Amino acid sequence: MKSKEVQAKAEDEIEDYVDTYYYPSWKSNSSITWSKDNFSTTLSYYYTGTATGEDVFLYLDDEGEIDEKVMTDKLDAYKRVNWSMSYRFDWKGKLKFGVKNLTDEMPPYYSVWNKDYNDHPFFRTSRGYNTIGRTVYIGYDQSF
Repeated sequence: MKSKEVQAKAEDEIEDYVDTYYYPSWKSNSSITWSKDNFSTTLSYYYTGTATGEDVFLYLDDEGEIDEKVMTDKLDAYKRVNWSMSYRFDWKGKLKFGVKNLTDEMPPYYSVWNKDYNDHPFFRTSRGYNTIGRTVYIGYDQSF
């Protein structure tokens, strides 16, 4: 996303959320599928690029007074791989199985001031990041 300009009220200035609210600059995905007869399998790759934002940190100054400082932070890129397979039966049924987030990647953390920077579970649950680790699913579809 090159730009996401937001104006909360008519009298407010226009603000670019990409530079201040951790919206990733790039998002992409690709997949490859192989099929033979009734069997099919797919491998998918999802990429969320780096994101820049601002955080307000409170700290004690030299006089012991609480002060705040606005710091710019940059999130690392986030990558995810999914795999699925399915088998179609002659009676219009389909059995499916898959693994989402195959490599169990977790999204990056926000604050460079935290000792757990870019580690789970300190992350936001929005901005396009999948906050659930590896999940396995199985299902069955039936058409009539």
